[in-house]
Parts: sequence; structure tokens; C-alpha cells
Amino acid sequence: MFLSEFNEHMYRFRRHHKDKNTFYVNGAYVNYSEESLYIFGNDSKFRFQIVKIVNHAYFDRFIITLIMVYSILLGMKCYDQQVPEEERDLMLANKLLNQIDPYFNVIIYTEFVLKVIAMGFIFGASGYMADGWNWIDFIVVASSFTDLVMSNLFGRSGGGKALSALRAFRLLRPLKLLTSIPSLRVLLRTLMESVQSLGGIMGLALFFFTIFSILGVAIWSGKIHYRCYMTETPVEGVWDLYSKVEDDGTILTYDNLCNPSMPDSCPVGSYCGSRFEQFNPDGSRYHFTDYNYLGVDTDMEEFNYGLTNFDNIGSAFMTIFIVTTMDGWTKIMNITQEFASKLFVHFFFISCVWVCAFFVLNLTIASMLIKYDNLDKENDANEVDQFERELTDMANDIFDKVIQIKKEQKNEDQARELQAK
Repeated sequence: MFLSEFNEHMYRFRRHHKDKNTFYVNGAYVNYSEESLYIFGNDSKFRFQIVKIVNHAYFDRFIITLIMVYSILLGMKCYDQQVPEEERDLMLANKLLNQIDPYFNVIIYTEFVLKVIAMGFIFGASGYMADGWNWIDFIVVASSFTDLVMSNLFGRSGGGKALSALRAFRLLRPLKLLTSIPSLRVLLRTLMESVQSLGGIMGLALFFFTIFSILGVAIWSGKIHYRCYMTETPVEGVWDLYSKVEDDGTILTYDNLCNPSMPDSCPVGSYCGSRFEQFNPDGSRYHFTDYNYLGVDTDMEEFNYGLTNFDNIGSAFMTIFIVTTMDGWTKIMNITQEFASKLFVHFFFISCVWVCAFFVLNLTIASMLIKYDNLDKENDANEVDQFERELTDMANDIFDKVIQIKKEQKNEDQARELQAK
């Protein structure tokens, strides 16, 4: 009760003596431009009511709820281009979205107009466009209005690719949540400002990636291509995998990995070899007649279609990155241990996960938490500083007014003394 009366008295004092940009609405004071659109001044009762509406808690809640509902409908909409547009429009989500879209446009246009009247548009430190977050709203409103005009001129199915591109801006409408929810703005600022501080962490991650990649290439380069073949070396550019005829007449091809250091890793009568390590006597790589001479033995789901290997530094780096995401890393480890020591393979991949995933990830999270905490404290400090500035300005105004009153009283006393004499 005391705080509300205090704010009311402070608002009246500031409006009367110094600050003409302050509006006291809904139990708080806000600073907007002194004039809006060269029409509505700070003493306009109409503008005062608009400011009161814009700063009401239920106004933001209504906008947020509407955007969330619209975002859900956007997610449910069918975007399959193979389905004819007439059939897509008959689907429930698409039909509901098309029906609600005009009303949504009217609401965001109304919100934009109300905020411009309340805050001012371009000019003034507190104008609508002075806040960078409002640029997102402006882009959404401008694209929606352009889409509306183009649709009326060319029809809903006309306008070509230009109109289709404008309609794609509908997907930006959920971004209005960023301007309506302060905590989301803080999180987005944390993400953007953390990029600078994450440079060192990313450099450390690249260092670990490179170390594990080089180690993998040095030990396992070409090992994933070892298979059991019918002959010890290729014959006229062809090297057939070992196969045998079952009792029922079916031909079984043996395409499992083998270990050249373990003679019993291949069936009797076959030879463990690698296409990756076949060279001519002059040292040049052996020419196979297959178009993809390496992919023929790894282009299968069991070996991730040959995408995860340590044949070269590029493939090794990609493999380490996939291991770091911890998505399917155990499968890569199981493939590797088929042609290498299980103990060392387990040590290698577990160390990679622990260092590159857990350690670096926790460093990243810690850096972002520190940045978020600093921004949160900065916002709180700005609010406190603003309140302190308001109190200081009010105290200075009161002090100046008291000095002025004392001077006037002193002058009146001196005038009375002169008259008495």
C-alpha cells in the first residue's frame, strides 16, 4: 500500500516538475517517447489508455497464449509437397490453420498499432524501433501484411515463388515469444554472448578430436577393410569374398571382419586381406575393376555404410565427432574390436567419451551458466540502478524546490523589512 502511494506521488511529482516521458499505469511507471507519431502527446488521454492496455499483464499473456496455439498448429500442419494442395487444405490441421490465420493477422496488426501509439515508432530513445527485440515483431508484421496484400492481388494460389517465400515467413511467428517472455531473451543473449567465450573451449575440443583421430589413423588405418577372400591376392582386378555352398544349395558369402594377426579368424581355405592395403610392385595402389573398390566391403548397415572408419584423418575426425555425440558409439566400438585388441579398444573409446563428451561438454555448460548468471545479475542491477536513479532525481527535484521556496521566503522577508523601515 505504501509503495503504491509512493509510486503515485513520485509519478505526479516527476510529471509536474521534470520528466514528461513517464506514464504511471497498473501500479508502475514506464518511460516512453514524449510524442507518438506526431499526433499523440504525453498528455493525451487516449494514449494514456493505450499505454495502460499495452502494459497490462493479461495483454502479454493473451499474446503468448495465442502464439503458442499458433505454433502448435504450425507443427501439426502437413507440408508434404507430394500431396496436392487441395487435399492438404482439407486436412484438419491445415483447415484450422487457414481459418485462424486471418484472425491471428488482425491480432498481431492490432498489437503492433497499439505498441506504436503507446511507445512511438522510430523517434525517441523509448520508441518501438529503438528496442532491437521489437525488430523481430516488425519483420513478422511486415511479412504478414505483404502476404495479405499479395494474396488479395494475385489470389491464394497465384504470385508464384515470391508469394510462397513470403508465406514461409509464417514460421517466424513463434519468434514473437522472444519479445514477450523476458527469460527467453536472457537465454538467447546468453547463447549469443557465450559464443565469444566458447572459442577457447572449442579450440580445446578440436585439440582432443585431433589427438584421438591421429591415434586412430596410426593404429587402425585400413583395418576395417580386412575380409576373408577366396585367393591370397586379387586376380585381374577382381577379389571375391570367401563363399561356400550350403547343403541346401544356397551360397553363403562370408563378409565378416577378420584380423590378419589371427590366422584362425578366417575359415580354412580363405585368406585375410584388405583392399585398402593392396599395392602394385611399383608402390602404386592396386587398380580394382569395381567402381567403388573400398565401398564394396563396407557399404552395409552393419558397418555404418563405410562412414565411420579410421582410413584417413577426415574420416577419423568424423568418427570421433560421432562418438562424442554418444549416439551409436558403442556400435563403432564393437566394429573396431573385431579387428583389434578389445582391451585397448575399450580404453580408447571410453577415454574419448570421457574427455571429448563429458569433460568438454561440462566446460561448455559451466561457461554458459556463468554467462547466464552474469546477465541475470546485470538485469537485476539495471533495475535497481533505475530505481535508485528515480529516487535520486526525485530527491534532487525536492531539494531544488525547497531551496527555491526558501529563497522566495527570504526575498519576501527582506521586502517586508524594507517596507517596515
